[in-house]
Amino acid sequence: MPKLIPVALFSPAEPLASAAAAAEPEDLIRERLLALLGEPPELLRVQVKPLWGNHYRANVFVGKGPAVRMAHSFFLEVEDGAIVTSSPALDRAY
Repeated sequence: MPKLIPVALFSPAEPLASAAAAAEPEDLIRERLLALLGEPPELLRVQVKPLWGNHYRANVFVGKGPAVRMAHSFFLEVEDGAIVTSSPALDRAY
């Protein structure tokens, strides 16, 4: 017979973690990237992948169905959620 493992019960006195407090760095980078770039027509998604330390790769995908393509790709350095450097340069395109 398998041993049962005790499970900690949720106490109503404990506050739940808010969604805003648990925001991932990738979500903040995605928001800042779109604020600087603008929102392209037919935006499908913005993929943000951590590489090492405070360096990220961000890819912007647009289109529908078989016409999906990567419209932009950036190598980013981020500090405290702010984009410090971008290669290629991050200019407003939309």
